[in-house]
Amino acid sequence: MGVVLCHLTGQTQGGMLFRLAFTYIGPLCVAGFFFLSGYGSMTKYQKKGTDYLRGFLPKRLLSVWIPLVIVALILVILKLLLRESVVISDIADDFFHGIYLVPYSGFIITLSFFYILFYIGGKMENNGNEGRYGLY
Repeated sequence: MGVVLCHLTGQTQGGMLFRLAFTYIGPLCVAGFFFLSGYGSMTKYQKKGTDYLRGFLPKRLLSVWIPLVIVALILVILKLLLRESVVISDIADDFFHGIYLVPYSGFIITLSFFYILFYIGGKMENNGNEGRYGLY
């Protein structure tokens, strides 16, 4: 909720107190979410071991990318209905330059990156590389 309120401060004409209160809370909430997500994943991994990694990437990535793709498709449909230009190559080019069709969706990309790193770290640890590459 803090992240949403932070984003709203840039979209509203709210008072100075609202802006001061929520402008700096968003990044703290995002950091807290990443910490708790990583902590939870690590705790489950420690309890379940390699079983936790089975199906980890598809389950985690699909849970964040399916809603994002649905919202992106809705935005494209709305743009087409409003007779705005929609060029797939431009959308792809923008994506690789950090400009996303769905506003504030960079969070999903960052989360996906951390999921992939966690999975790779778990796999490397299971291959006997605990000292050099593991999750601990």
